[in-house]
Amino acid sequence: METPSSGCIDALTIGLFPGIMDGLIGKETREDNRGEIFGIGQLLMGVANILTTLAFSILSLFGLELPFYWFALCFIPMLWIKGRAVNTP
Repeated sequence: METPSSGCIDALTIGLFPGIMDGLIGKETREDNRGEIFGIGQLLMGVANILTTLAFSILSLFGLELPFYWFALCFIPMLWIKGRAVNTP
């Protein structure tokens, strides 16, 4: 059984991804092509959600802690991308 605190932390960090992506996309796009780019972003997030669910399911077959390690490995590049975007003029 999952503890409530770890579920809250997972929900908060996963909820940050779309906000970070939307902010970065909005900063780098023009008004005339923004809708198309946001649509493509939504498509990619949907595909990522399906693949993440499959990866978590498969990893949990081998060990219940493995999905958390996978999440941490996926979170590190996102922090790196965000750090680069903040430091660019």
